[in-house]
Amino acid sequence: MKNNPKSDLTAYLLLALVSIVWGGTFIAGRVISAEIDGLLLATLRFVIATICLLFILFLTKFNLAFF
Repeated sequence: MKNNPKSDLTAYLLLALVSIVWGGTFIAGRVISAEIDGLLLATLRFVIATICLLFILFLTKFNLAFF
């Protein structure tokens, strides 16, 4: 199996992006936690994540029919 340099670069860039976003949410959580209650902050995180995932499902035309 050959290594594709382009796909390797893409994988490394996506891994770097995940690290940046993850670190950014830690810093943002520290800053925002002084202003917003923890339960509300957790709820907002889940709502935003759900909207993002549904948008990705819409773009990929993923079928959610399980039956």
